[in-house]
Amino acid sequence: MSFVHIIMPIIIGSIIGYFTNYLAIKMLFRPHKPIYIGKFKLPFTPGIIPKNQKRIARAVGDAVSDQLLTKEAVLESLENTADKYISEIAAKVCGGISITEMLPKETENDKIINSLSDTLSKGIFEKAKQIDFDSVIGQLGREAIGSILGSSPLLAMLFNEDMQNRVCGKLGNAARNYLDAHGEEMIRQFVSEYIKEAADKPVGELVPIAEDKERLQDFLEKLFRKAAEKYGTDILNNIDVKGIVVKRVEEMDVDELEKLVLSVMNQELQAVINLGAVIGALIGIINIFL
Repeated sequence: MSFVHIIMPIIIGSIIGYFTNYLAIKMLFRPHKPIYIGKFKLPFTPGIIPKNQKRIARAVGDAVSDQLLTKEAVLESLENTADKYISEIAAKVCGGISITEMLPKETENDKIINSLSDTLSKGIFEKAKQIDFDSVIGQLGREAIGSILGSSPLLAMLFNEDMQNRVCGKLGNAARNYLDAHGEEMIRQFVSEYIKEAADKPVGELVPIAEDKERLQDFLEKLFRKAAEKYGTDILNNIDVKGIVVKRVEEMDVDELEKLVLSVMNQELQAVINLGAVIGALIGIINIFL
C-alpha cells in the first residue's frame, strides 16, 4: 500500500471531522431567521439558539435568580463592601473632616442645605402648631403678672383674675397668629443658618462618638446591619432579578447573543472543532486496516 493510500484517509477523515463540528457549532446560531422555499421552511432554520431564545432566557433567569444572584449572596456582598467603606468613613470622620468635605465635589451643597432646611422646618413647624399657646402663655403670663401685683395690693385689686385671664388669652391668640403667619419662615431661617454652620464644622464636634474611631466604626456597622436586615430583604423582594434577566436575554439581538456566547466559550468551542479533526483522523486510521 502506497504512502498516498495511507495518508489520504487520515487527511480526509480529519477534514470531515473538523468541518462537521465547525458546521454544527455554526448551526447553534445560524441562520438567525427561518429560511423558506415557497411555503416550505427549511429544517434547522433558524439556528438552535435563535429558535429557543425565549426558553434559554427563562433558563438563564432561573439560574441567575435561584443560584447566582440570591438574596443571601447580595446581602453578604453588601456587608463585605460596607465593611471597607465604613472603615474609610470612620477614619476620615475621626481625622476632623467636615460634612461638606465628605460630600462629593460635584454635589450642589446649597440645594442639599435648602432641601434639608425645608424638610426640617416643616417638621418643626407642624410640631410647634400642636403647642397649646393659650395654656402655656396663660400660665407664664399669670406667673409674671402675679409677681408684679404681689408688691402692689392696689394694682392687685384693679387687675383681678378675670382681667388677667383675658390679657393672657389675647397674648396666646397673638402668639398663635404670629406663628401661623411667620413661624415657618422664621424656623427655616434658624435651621438653615445652623445647618450651614454645622456643615463646615468637624463631625466630631457635632457627634461626640465621632471622636472615637473604634466606637464610631462599631456604631456604623451595627447601623448598617440593622438597616440591611430591616430594609434589604424588602428591597430585594421588590427587585425581580429573574424577570430582568429574562427580558434582557429575550430582547437581545441574536447577533449580540452570538458574540456574548463566543466571547465566553470561544476557546472551548474551538477545542470541540479541533477534537472533530482528531476523531476524523482516528477514524481514517482505523479504515486503513479494515
